Amino acid sequence: MAHQEDDRIKKRRTQRLVQALSASLLVNLILSVLCIYEWQSSGYCLLKNLQCKPIEVSVVSSSEVAENLYSALNSLKDKSSTELLSQLNCERIIDDGYQVRDLALGVLTSKYHFAIQKALPNGLQPKQERVIQLTDEKITVYPGLSQDHFLAISHFVQEERFPFTAEGLFEQLKQDSSNPELRAAFVQTREYITCETVLKESGDTNRDTLVAMLLTGNWKMISDLVEGPKSEQDLSIEKQQKFILSYIALGSKSAAEYLIRHDREFAIHKLDDIQAMNLLGLLEDQPALCQEYALALLESNRKNEVWQFAMNTLIALPTSEGLKGRSRNDLLRFFGKKVPKDEKSVMTAVVDVKAKSTTVKPVAKKVEPTKAKAVAIAPTTPKPVKKSKKERTYIVQTGDNLWKISKKFRVQIEDIRFVNKLQSDALKPGTILRIPS
Repeated sequence: MAHQEDDRIKKRRTQRLVQALSASLLVNLILSVLCIYEWQSSGYCLLKNLQCKPIEVSVVSSSEVAENLYSALNSLKDKSSTELLSQLNCERIIDDGYQVRDLALGVLTSKYHFAIQKALPNGLQPKQERVIQLTDEKITVYPGLSQDHFLAISHFVQEERFPFTAEGLFEQLKQDSSNPELRAAFVQTREYITCETVLKESGDTNRDTLVAMLLTGNWKMISDLVEGPKSEQDLSIEKQQKFILSYIALGSKSAAEYLIRHDREFAIHKLDDIQAMNLLGLLEDQPALCQEYALALLESNRKNEVWQFAMNTLIALPTSEGLKGRSRNDLLRFFGKKVPKDEKSVMTAVVDVKAKSTTVKPVAKKVEPTKAKAVAIAPTTPKPVKKSKKERTYIVQTGDNLWKISKKFRVQIEDIRFVNKLQSDALKPGTILRIPS
């Protein structure tokens, strides 16, 4: 009897468990149907109110936009971000159902990169985007935003000192690089932290130097670096070097300083001649680094053109007074550097410094000191000095033009055009120009 009673109890428990599981399955099925229905009708999931349906995007040409709407957008796009933020509470109707706040939000997002995705919680994300093509730019507006949307946006604006994306902070910082609050906001973004992390692989990074370097470039350069590691997991030295060189090509003195301090051997031995001379030209405001790199180039196996550019840069430094007219080997000896023993190498350097004058050839031979001195006093010596001036070179920097260069070297623009066979006055940064006397 006892065994039969136990069997009945176990059977009842099993039945109750099956009933509970069946009820749970039925509830889950009902919820799934409701979620699918809600998604089909509104684009939102019932559970957790997450947006599942993609945003509907439409493009409207300027000819399809109502005249009042077109005029209002053109007026708003010329306003500052501060003025536009103050318009987010204006509910005045413009045309086609759009209020002033709708258009102000569109201009803020399109032109100033307002962080709308961050401003609106998941349940209030926009369902539609309408891209309106104006004469010179595109403005994205968000139809159908309710009072709840703008209340959330207003709250976000009050809470955030700079309610913009990393790109928006970057663009504003380019216009106002001395703003400490703006700089502090930018260095907290994921994009900046990624750049700092990548570059820290090769040594400690000075924040002010890095920010100054980034501001000489454009946002795409940063986004390419940031998006790359996510997909490629590539934080290699080669990627760092390529990133820095892209800024040096734009004339960033901060990037030049960074490369010399953190990757000196690469700068000396791996850059091509044009890159090396461009880098040296960007170091002129850093006399110690400039002297160090110029001497390293004189010691390296480079072309005569690089040696002469390094010599000209070196003797132009305030710390090198009295060294004008010295040969490559003389300069190396003066600064305590190793002088090349190869006779051909010495000959080439001397000939280049003396502007390839035939009167300098005997210097390469073993002559008595008195004879060498006599050659230096000979009447033919003024010609090499004169020719060496004619063979001065200059690397074009960002913002240079022929007028600036002619004033700097006190030569005629026509002479620069003639010796360099220039077809136009347009100058590309990194171009090497011959400067006549």
